[in-house]
Order: sequence, then structure tokens, then C-alpha cells
Amino acid sequence: MTVISHKYKFIFVKTGKTAGTSVEMALNKICGPEDVCSPLSKWWKKPRPGEESHNPQNAKGFFLPHPFLKRPWRSGRGWRIKGEFREFMHGWKYRSHMSAIEIRARLGKKLWNEYFKFTIDRNPWDKAVSAYYFAQRNKKQEMPFEEWVQRYFPDGTIDFYSINGEIAVDRVLRYENLAAEFRQTLIELGVPNPPELPQAKANFRPDRASYQSVHNEVTKNYVAQACAREIKAFDYQFSE
Repeated sequence: MTVISHKYKFIFVKTGKTAGTSVEMALNKICGPEDVCSPLSKWWKKPRPGEESHNPQNAKGFFLPHPFLKRPWRSGRGWRIKGEFREFMHGWKYRSHMSAIEIRARLGKKLWNEYFKFTIDRNPWDKAVSAYYFAQRNKKQEMPFEEWVQRYFPDGTIDFYSINGEIAVDRVLRYENLAAEFRQTLIELGVPNPPELPQAKANFRPDRASYQSVHNEVTKNYVAQACAREIKAFDYQFSE
């Protein structure tokens, strides 16, 4: 989900497997009637027991001020021409997991530059394990972790919130200290009584296995190479 708050003048750029859905649900509570809250991922049909609901708003409409169909969007490792055409035909303005460059194209550079922009990132070795168990959640036969990482784990996420090779957001919250950093960010934005983060899309990792116990030398080195930019930018370590 993408969240754009005109009320508090901020933009939330959602990255994968960083508790982004929990953040979206919390932000949804403080959004004003003119703010944008895109729908959650397609598989997220309704809240499970103990989870909170989410109300998308202002994410659809056939008036698209930017000719985005002339420019292919980068998604994962390929170009999604058919995907963006489908979104255009269905009148989508905003959707879940939009990159910084996509949001800026839709919103316009003026508001993009004026608003406070933030996102979340996570130790990439931990993120790889979380993404693996989430991807395998409904599989009758699990793909070995080593094979999955080399076939499906993306080449880092720093490009998702970068434009022209430079980080384009004002703050990158650390997943490892998310609750405190999220609350502090909302306080600085002038949000009274910042909401607590709900727990969403959790409990897919069996026995909460440590990421170190899941990786081997092959996967450890693969992630180190694939995510070299964020590892360097945020000094992530494969802690033993």
C-alpha cells in the first residue's frame, strides 16, 4: 500500500518484508478524507482473527495527470508493460508497493519535494529468510532455501526508494527498531497520540528460526552481493 498524507504532509514508500503492512494499517488511522491509502496486496482479502482492518481511499480514478504508459516501470527483475496497462484500464492511481519514482510520477515533483518521505529497510539476510517462508506459506512441497534465494530473491531494495541512483526519501526506518522510530517520526510530523503498530502478515516463519541458522555459505554470499548497496549504506552485518 502507498500512503500519501496531505493532512500531515508525508509519503510512505512501502518495501517488501519490512512490516510495511503493519505501518500502513497504523497510518490508515490518522489519514484525513483527502489522503491516499491504496489497497493492500491482492492476497490480503480480509483481516484474520486478532488483526485489524484497513480502509483504502482515493486510490482509484481514470484521470491520470501523468502519461505513465509511455514509460515502463521497473518491477523486480523485469518490465511490466501488461501490468501497467491493466492498472490504467482499471483506473488505478495508486497501488501497494509503488516505488519512489512511480509515486513521484503520479503525485508530481512539487508535492514530492515538499512532503516528508520515509520508508523501512531490514537486514537483508533476515529479510531473505522472511521472504522465503512467506513465499512458501501455501506450498505443498517447499523449494530448498538455497534454490529459492538464487531464483527469486531480488537484487536489493535500495533502488526501490532511490531515484537516479540516490536515496530519494528523507528517512529510512530500521526494521530492527521500528516501533520506536515509527513513533518518533509521527511525533515529528505533528501527529497527536501516534497509533501503535498492529501485527500483520506475521508468524509464517516456523519456530521463529534465526536467519543465521537458515543460511549457508552460498546463500550468505549471494545476499551479500545482491544487497551490497544497502549493506554498505546502513552497515548491516551477518551477526553470528
